[in-house]
Amino acid sequence: MLRVQPPDAVTAVAFFGGALLLAPLLFFVDFTWLAQPRGVIVALQLGLVATALAYMLFIRGLMMLPSATAVTLALAEPLTAATLGVLVLGEQLTPCRRWAAWR
Repeated sequence: MLRVQPPDAVTAVAFFGGALLLAPLLFFVDFTWLAQPRGVIVALQLGLVATALAYMLFIRGLMMLPSATAVTLALAEPLTAATLGVLVLGEQLTPCRRWAAWR
């Protein structure tokens, strides 16, 4: 798709599809926190900075690389996020319930 459409359009369509699939959850989730100014600021920061801007830069960066390098970096992204979560945010890695039950 990136050969025919601009990266921003491709990213927007992908996120729209995800939003469409998650739309039924709107009937089951409490959104009262969004009525407060702090909630609006958090939602805007998460939506615009942490998601939209980050993915726009990520996609543009991947377009400038060879396919093999882009795939490797795309696979390294979740590992990097988990590592930063543990080292910077102090999160703890625990086995998932399914794995623990299977074992």
